[in-house]
Amino acid sequence: SAVDGYLHARWNAGFVDKLRSGTNARQSIANQLKRPGVSDDQARDLLFMDIAIDGDVRRLVEGGEHHDNSLWTHLALVQTAAESLALSEAELESATLLTNISRELTAVLQKLEYYGESEDVGLRAAASMNMARNSLTGIVDRYKRYIGSMSYCLGQAFHAEKHLVDIFVEESIRGSSAYALSMLLRKAEPHVRRVASLGPWTIIAPRDKPAHGEVRVFNHLRECMTEKFKKDTIIIANICDGDEDVPAHVAFVVIGSTVDVLSHVAVRARNEHHGLVGCMDAEEMERLRSYVGCVVSAKFEGENFVITLDDSVDLARVQSKTSSGNLVRLKSKGLVTHPSGLQTPPHMLVGERGRLGSMHSFGSFQELAPMKRSGSILSEVHLSAPWAIRPSEYNLDLVGSKSMNLGKLMALKLPSWIHIPTSVTIPNGVLKKVFRDPKNTAVKTEYSRLRTEIYKAKPTDVSLCPVLREVIMQLQMPDGFAAALRGVLDELECDNIDETLPHAWEAVKGVWASTWNERAHLARRKMNMYTEDVDMAVLCQKIVDADYAFVIHTNNPITGDRDEIYGEIVVGLGETLVSNAPGQALGFVVGKSDLENPSIKSYPSKQFALKGGKFIFRSDSNSEDLEGFAGAGLHDSIPLEPNRKVELDYSKEPLMLDDDLRKSIMVGVGKIGKIVEETMGGYPQDIEGCYKDGKFYVVQSRPQM
Repeated sequence: SAVDGYLHARWNAGFVDKLRSGTNARQSIANQLKRPGVSDDQARDLLFMDIAIDGDVRRLVEGGEHHDNSLWTHLALVQTAAESLALSEAELESATLLTNISRELTAVLQKLEYYGESEDVGLRAAASMNMARNSLTGIVDRYKRYIGSMSYCLGQAFHAEKHLVDIFVEESIRGSSAYALSMLLRKAEPHVRRVASLGPWTIIAPRDKPAHGEVRVFNHLRECMTEKFKKDTIIIANICDGDEDVPAHVAFVVIGSTVDVLSHVAVRARNEHHGLVGCMDAEEMERLRSYVGCVVSAKFEGENFVITLDDSVDLARVQSKTSSGNLVRLKSKGLVTHPSGLQTPPHMLVGERGRLGSMHSFGSFQELAPMKRSGSILSEVHLSAPWAIRPSEYNLDLVGSKSMNLGKLMALKLPSWIHIPTSVTIPNGVLKKVFRDPKNTAVKTEYSRLRTEIYKAKPTDVSLCPVLREVIMQLQMPDGFAAALRGVLDELECDNIDETLPHAWEAVKGVWASTWNERAHLARRKMNMYTEDVDMAVLCQKIVDADYAFVIHTNNPITGDRDEIYGEIVVGLGETLVSNAPGQALGFVVGKSDLENPSIKSYPSKQFALKGGKFIFRSDSNSEDLEGFAGAGLHDSIPLEPNRKVELDYSKEPLMLDDDLRKSIMVGVGKIGKIVEETMGGYPQDIEGCYKDGKFYVVQSRPQM
């Protein structure tokens, strides 16, 4: 039997074969449990046998059994551990993710056997490792939720110190199947990065100026949003969800996970001149976290991030932290919540965007004067404008740069192989006209009262933001606007306008309401802008249910090279890319003079794709492209229907299997970047688009900040 095979391998086989035999034995036990007619006593015995084998395998991993230390062996061990953990997760969603990861690692191992330790194989292995880490994060977080609350209650009853309860929770997790995968990932990481020619650092947002400041350490970057920092602070954070802003006065942020170079958080960091760097080396992250509270010097040197202690007293304090008295606890924490890539999916992908919570001491906002404006001005050009306009009617008084640039691209005629989806825009000023409709008199009165209150409040007080959003969502649709919205849906080739109209109205209001997102309000206060200074048009488009989505920066945002295009591609819709969903995109660079030869920088490792939605209503404000303003992704774009989440199995994904397809898409994306930049007068462009059934589409373009 498989169990006998494991017992034999336990004493006679090599490390990989021992783990594989253990997984095979557990799979055999799982199959037995599914057979009809298994009695309760038999099921109990089988479960105890499964627990015993799983525990024995984990102890083998903990023992650090000797092997040849080759990349193949490390990947084979991770693949087997992922398959074993999938058995423990049983019917949970994480089991499917782990199974897909195991299949992809099997495909990587086959390529490794055929091509050897090439850089391309290393990059694909790195993508698989990313997926494994991100999947492990969700599992560990779930364990902590289940075990943690009960443990803290017991700890209070026993009057135990908090750090002892923390250690108990961590050690409980160490006794699970997840620990074996976590430990094997940590050991494999340096070998994968060596073969992939990847250093420990990934520069996301470059910063030329060195910094001299204090180190602050957080688990989530989001946690530091409530803090006020001294000038040139350096933040070390394990996780970045993708919708955060870097606080004022922070010079550098080091994230212990992957961050898409063209995600909104990365664009905002570059626009505000913060240094943002990813660190995928567990030991290096451990070293940086040990600097908490110390004053350091930090700077970029080429592709490296250099951080050094400035004070011998601080050095002695850091060394004391890693003395034998504290070593066990440090290692325990690191092994359970692996710092390089374990992250929770961003809340904004499913349901409402997450809120930032209390913001009572954010950046330098306390230095700004209180806002006093309480009126709303509707200009003559807005008052006389139609409820909705076509691209031929676009001008800067009526629409934002998203609509304007699409209109320009349509007018200047891109090559026939580059398509632009049908677009109609609800122009600036329509929200104010809706407020003026007699149906909305009471709503307008309440909105004006709340707006006056929030202007009187402290700059960091966001408590009224959700109330203001809710007031906007209470608006009733004026008759004239209803007719115009019907026309919009007809223009977008909607099949059932009567049924769709109420949902479209809710989506439009949702875009307007996002003017009062907490981050949007704080960003305006940071720039000392009034809400009335922000005009919000709504760009309405039919969604291309893409096979692949891409983002292009026609000026390499990492190196600043004007002759090099940087692109990122994901499976499905582009929201997983711009929102920095767990995992990486297919990243590549290509020279504008050599578009046929793109160079891959990362393979895709997103755990899921987004599909569907029918129509999308995009925020198109006049504030998103201001220099120094963190406008990228600040306001909401809302699909008519919620996007479907589709789990990805890269071992079956054409983008990974078909080298010719992958290259042709990268070449096409590069050509689009060059053509659009030339069409827009040679100015660097930030372009979003997609690929569907062999056709390329550009859905928006704006100046690259």
